Amino acid sequence: MSLDQLSLKRKERLNELKKIKNASDSNVTSLENGLSNDENLRINKDLGISDLPLSFRNYDPELRGPRMGFKNSSLWTEETVEFEAQRLKDNTDSNATKIPFNSNELDISGLKSNKINCDLKRELLKKNERLKKKTEYAISKLIREKLLSMKNTMEDSKIKSISDT
Repeated sequence: MSLDQLSLKRKERLNELKKIKNASDSNVTSLENGLSNDENLRINKDLGISDLPLSFRNYDPELRGPRMGFKNSSLWTEETVEFEAQRLKDNTDSNATKIPFNSNELDISGLKSNKINCDLKRELLKKNERLKKKTEYAISKLIREKLLSMKNTMEDSKIKSISDT
C-alpha cells in the first residue's frame, strides 16, 4: 500500500470515531433533557451551540481550575505581572516621598535648545523639495506661453504688413 492510501484509511477511521463519539454525546445530552435528537439539534442551532463536544485538556470544569499536576507544578508561581507592577509602584511612591524637592534648585535654562528654528527648517526643506519640481514645471509653462504669444504677435504683424502692401 502506498502512503496516500494509508493516510486515507487513517482519516476514514478517525472520521468514524468522531461520528461515534458525537452520536454517543448527543444521545446522553438528549436523554438528560428528555428531548429527541432532532429537537436537541434544533435547540442547539437556535442557541448557537456547536455540535462538537467540549474538550478540557488543562481545565477541570468541576473544580473550575487547572487539572491535577498543573497547579502544584514547579513552574506555577502565585506572583503575576500585576503583583509585580503594584510592588514597583509602591516602592517608587515611597522613594518619591523620601526625596526632598526644592523648586528653587531647578534650572530649566539647560533644557531649551539654542536653535529654535532647526526643526521648522528641517520640515520646510522636505516640503520645498516636493514643491521644487512643480515650481520648475510652472515656470517653464509660463515661459512657453510667453514665447508662443510673442510668436503669434510677430506673425500677426507680418500678415498686416503684407496685407497693407
